[in-house]
Amino acid sequence: LAHLEVASRINLSSLVAGCNDRERDLKLVRNQLSKHDPESAFAKKVTEFVDEAEKLVGHLSSATDQAQTAYKEMLAKLGAMDEELVNDSERFFGTLFEFVQAFQRESSPVERKAPARRPSLAETARKAQPRPSVPQLPPGPSILDGIRSHKGFGAHRRRNSRAEHLRPS
Repeated sequence: LAHLEVASRINLSSLVAGCNDRERDLKLVRNQLSKHDPESAFAKKVTEFVDEAEKLVGHLSSATDQAQTAYKEMLAKLGAMDEELVNDSERFFGTLFEFVQAFQRESSPVERKAPARRPSLAETARKAQPRPSVPQLPPGPSILDGIRSHKGFGAHRRRNSRAEHLRPS
């Protein structure tokens, strides 16, 4: 990700095509050079230049082939083998670069805050234990008010206790 911005400005297909053009150009120069006297100062200097240029273009060609292979493998891993993306690395890396910048802008306020202290093992265990719940009484008359007015559960008990006394034994 360190070189995303640079990658977003380079089209890999254009780079490969340019490298192929340089190889073709060097072959043309070598063919033209064969028409000159090989012992002339001009031919010797140009031959020396072409030999060195062919080495450099060979290294560049190898590097672009490796980059193209790595790019296609990355697209395959991402499941993005769309033909447009394969041929337009500039667009792919440009989109990825914009995403990373937007992500960093949005996450930077979070990172500026002090890191939260991790709770100790004892605190975590204490929080994991269920706390006994205290029942909350509904609003309105209390249980004692119901008992006093004989409408609560005590009145029901009294009725049952009276009924027991009235039963024949």
